[in-house]
Amino acid sequence: MKLSDLPPQERARAWAATAIHESGHAVVAALYGVRIKAVEVTEDDPDHYGVTTYAGTLSASAEGAVTYAGPYAEARHLYGARPSWPEITSVLAYQCACDGSGDYDWLVASGGPIPRDVERLLSTCWPAVVTIARHLNEHGSADHTVVCAALGIPEVDGHRSAAASAIRAGISPVSVT
Repeated sequence: MKLSDLPPQERARAWAATAIHESGHAVVAALYGVRIKAVEVTEDDPDHYGVTTYAGTLSASAEGAVTYAGPYAEARHLYGARPSWPEITSVLAYQCACDGSGDYDWLVASGGPIPRDVERLLSTCWPAVVTIARHLNEHGSADHTVVCAALGIPEVDGHRSAAASAIRAGISPVSVT
């Protein structure tokens, strides 16, 4: 079912959850060093309510972290700051796509353990996730500039910056939006 097919109240909830979900992917991807091409909520795609695309290459473990970030962010949005493993897996259960391109499919294909360190990383920069989701709600899409501004990191090699290192160390970012 497409997002645009949902009843208005359910559509609003799904839109918000999707915006948070995609923002989670974008934040972790940027912190791992790829350039965010687009973060979008897609209303007319029956397989995906949203998509985050980026340019660059990630290791298998980094790809797993970026993949897990979306469902974890959504679970945090739906269930609170510390979602339980059953709550996280309930979100993952809905992340399969008919074409095998859903988050659950990618996470299984990564072959590694669940990258649970992403949970602390997203908790550290949760305000940035929310800022990007709000931007999506207001503008329909976001890009690398928006993600880096929300994280308070430079657009070029931001993942190597002192600000990104501080985020990875557990120090909350300072937004420059």
